[in-house]
Amino acid sequence: GIQVEDNFEKNFRNIFAIQETSKNIIMFI
Repeated sequence: GIQVEDNFEKNFRNIFAIQETSKNIIMFI
């Protein structure tokens, strides 16, 4: 349903954001 897809999209964006943050942290080290 729409609810599940919305939650999936939010989770996907959160994971993507975390991965980007991890890349930035690794670059600083």
